Amino acid sequence: MTLRTATQHAYLAILVLLLALLAPACKKLPTPIPETPQATIEISEIVDKTSLEPIAHNRITLRWETSAGKLIETQVFQDQANLVTTLPADGTTRLIITIEAQGYTTWSNNFQMKLEKDQTLSTPVELQKKGNAQS
Repeated sequence: MTLRTATQHAYLAILVLLLALLAPACKKLPTPIPETPQATIEISEIVDKTSLEPIAHNRITLRWETSAGKLIETQVFQDQANLVTTLPADGTTRLIITIEAQGYTTWSNNFQMKLEKDQTLSTPVELQKKGNAQS
């Protein structure tokens, strides 16, 4: 073997070694999955309608549905004076918020939303004590 051939073999060996080391770093990146729009739900406060005192002992149910009524997701929270959470949404959806607290009339509201991008829904809640006349 001549010096020139030996040098060529050495260069070839180095090239093969470099390719072997770099090949794992050149993996094809996964195709990103398009993100579904998110609705941020913020119940800024839950208070007694008369005294405006916070009501922290409660049960909050968020029911997220398609406009046809098909359930997307349900989240339940206990003992929250306020709440911030996110729910997935795509297109026209309906959110039903129900808040129950001992000694108070159940509060419930339906929100129809058309989501094509991230949005925030913010609402305060005033609970009426049972037996009190509505104001």
